Amino acid sequence: MTTGIGAYRVDLLAAGLPATAWQRMSAGPGAKGHRYYDWSFTRYPPTSTSTAATTGY
Repeated sequence: MTTGIGAYRVDLLAAGLPATAWQRMSAGPGAKGHRYYDWSFTRYPPTSTSTAATTGY
């Protein structure tokens, strides 16, 4: 992933997040019950070519 502060491996960024940054959510029912995934929303500086950098969102 390329951010305004450089390129980073997403797996290393995720590994560095504290346990409290994660929330387990269901992605919906599957054949053997709900499929649960761990999600985290983390804001990083936008790249200079991203929509966020040019529009503010």
